[in-house]
Amino acid sequence: MQKIKNVDSVLFKFVIFGAAGTMALGNVGVSPVIPEIEKFFSDVPHIDFLSKFILTLPALFTLLFAPLVGYLMDKYNRLGFVLLGMFIWALSGMAGIWLENIYWMLFSRAILGVGTAALVVGIPVLIGDYYSGDKKDKALGLMGFAQVFGGAVLIAISGFLGQLGWHYAFWVYAIEIIALLAAFFILFEPERKAEQAGDNKEAFSLLKFTFLYLIGFILYLTFMSMPIQMPYLLKIVLGKDPQTIGLIIATVIFVAAFSPLFYAKIKQKISVPVIFFLCFVVMAVGFVMAGTLENTAGVIIGGMLAGGSFSVAIINATSHLFTLAPLTQRAKAYGVFGMLLAFGQFISPLFSQSLVNAFGLQAMFVICAGVLLFLGLVSLFLKKGVAT
Repeated sequence: MQKIKNVDSVLFKFVIFGAAGTMALGNVGVSPVIPEIEKFFSDVPHIDFLSKFILTLPALFTLLFAPLVGYLMDKYNRLGFVLLGMFIWALSGMAGIWLENIYWMLFSRAILGVGTAALVVGIPVLIGDYYSGDKKDKALGLMGFAQVFGGAVLIAISGFLGQLGWHYAFWVYAIEIIALLAAFFILFEPERKAEQAGDNKEAFSLLKFTFLYLIGFILYLTFMSMPIQMPYLLKIVLGKDPQTIGLIIATVIFVAAFSPLFYAKIKQKISVPVIFFLCFVVMAVGFVMAGTLENTAGVIIGGMLAGGSFSVAIINATSHLFTLAPLTQRAKAYGVFGMLLAFGQFISPLFSQSLVNAFGLQAMFVICAGVLLFLGLVSLFLKKGVAT
């Protein structure tokens, strides 16, 4: 079968953005059943912390492997590592179907992180290579939509499967097998030879990406507190069951998915630092609403505001990073970015649970809002460092 090299074709877009959609499932795919897993392993010491690492341990190994993957992708090729990552991701994600030992389960989640490293670096970089200019911004917006929309649908499925037993929720990772086969037959390795000679003359430097790296880290540190702690907020404060929790989280993500589709138009009218500022303010409002209103509508609306603005902020950072990075250094630059996103994800349960233990579950949401407001103000004062 001859591969399609028309990156604007419907089939090609369906495959590349479909792969991006499954990528979003990695860490939070089984979040609706985390309280049930914690109950099942209630005799295990410190299970309140260990259960949350089911969601975030993959981020540690993404953190460790993302820079290496980025280096190898720039040195060799992009697509081969993406396909390998999809294979690892599918097998390790499905391992929870059969495992009944919390430590073996955490081991499988660590392997999932290795596969995730190839996906979170490789898929955005492939999209950045396939498209340029306004098409790149539109493509990144579609990627953001696919990630959030795919996550919403798959988390909802996970919640329904979880009603049969928490083991069944892990079947949702089987979707990656289909995505892998489609990517193998349709996607192709981008051409980079035309720009390679000129790009190689410029030494790689992390300094020009510093503020973007800081933004990405804090965004994931704070935002990941929401999917980690929201199931407990819904169960403890509002008394919801796992299926309802899954539907509420999926609804929040589903509606928020559409915000990235407007990114290209937003960027035409608003500068990069102002986009960051507005996103942080809206995220802060969403966190306050979700944490303090004590009703289902408040949680849903607050979650949608936080999720939608988070998606736009991450795309804004990614687009600007691709603008700053030469073509042959793009994967290395994004590899470090992916590492810091993963680091934010990994320490988010420690960050959020420590705040919950010290100040209470609802206060944690308010504190995260304060951090986001501060970062928004910093992005304006330091706008010369990120302005286009």
